[in-house]
Amino acid sequence: MRKFNKKFGIGLAFSLLFCILQWAHAQPTADSLVVTVGDRFFAVQNYPAAITEYQRALYLNPRTSYQPYLWLQMARCYKQLGNYTTSADYLKKILHFPLSPSVRETIRFHLALTYLLAQKPALANLEFFKLEKQTADSLREVTFRAFRLLTLILQHQWAPALQEARQLAPLFPAEAQAILQRIIAQLSELAEHPHLKSPTIAHRLSTILPGSGQIYAGDWRNGINAFLLNAGTVYLLWQSITIGSWLDLALIGSFVWWRYYEGNRVRTTLIVQKRNAKYIHSMISNLLTDLHQLGQFLPPIALEIPKQKLILP
Repeated sequence: MRKFNKKFGIGLAFSLLFCILQWAHAQPTADSLVVTVGDRFFAVQNYPAAITEYQRALYLNPRTSYQPYLWLQMARCYKQLGNYTTSADYLKKILHFPLSPSVRETIRFHLALTYLLAQKPALANLEFFKLEKQTADSLREVTFRAFRLLTLILQHQWAPALQEARQLAPLFPAEAQAILQRIIAQLSELAEHPHLKSPTIAHRLSTILPGSGQIYAGDWRNGINAFLLNAGTVYLLWQSITIGSWLDLALIGSFVWWRYYEGNRVRTTLIVQKRNAKYIHSMISNLLTDLHQLGQFLPPIALEIPKQKLILP
């Protein structure tokens, strides 16, 4: 009887221990509860409060299995708040975790897009290049290459952009070829025969003959105006010399002639720079419009990642 009671007691103890462990496993942990609260704040677009809760979850358990998910949610919060640099930093942290290749690819795509929003096309170009080399999907590779073309255009790297556009053309259907040919034509103009003027040449021309630099830049109105003003001041200087009025010569030379002459040279450089910038802006605007139209021929890439795929085992 005692032997039976002893075995019964040991069995009962193990049963109770098993039940306690099962109950503990079924109960939400402190960090998971905080994550839930953070998700609720995120859902109502209270991003600062959501960030606070996600940070609290990391503080409660620095090794929590929710780490990749928490970093992604905080990156999304900062992106919504316009802090793209911090968002990119948090996205990079996720790439250190042992996640599936598809999840890592999506995270890197998020990172590349965030760099674009942060106006860092060089860094975005690097991430799209990594995606292009690492992906096993040929259609997604075309998408990543198209985004690389965008980053090259934003960096004003016309020759590499032209080469990339020519290599991309055969990979698109016939319906997209008209758009691609427009892109190639515009990039060819920018890379080979740009309608740009040299500020240095314009400055030198205006030094030799006031107004000629503006005319070289295509601004005839300001060129003629500069020539007439400087010609008028030179005539006044000559008149002062002929009548021997050295005081007038000094005053006109110091306060009138030099002002218009030097101002003419400075304005010439500014006019050329402004016209060049306007031309580049117009060309980029046209290229971005064409790239946007080209996007309809690219396969869509899902940006959402199921929460479970971001929770470590």
